[in-house]
Amino acid sequence: MIRVGLIGDYDQEVKAHEAIPLSIELAANDLGYQVDFEWIATP
Repeated sequence: MIRVGLIGDYDQEVKAHEAIPLSIELAANDLGYQVDFEWIATP
């Protein structure tokens, strides 16, 4: 299992914030890994 912290304030209106987790999942699936990610808000 690979754990990834996505640093920043998640905003579903930002296209990259939608695309990044999807890209991580697709890459992990292609490589045969399981991935868990979490958005970590910044102050």
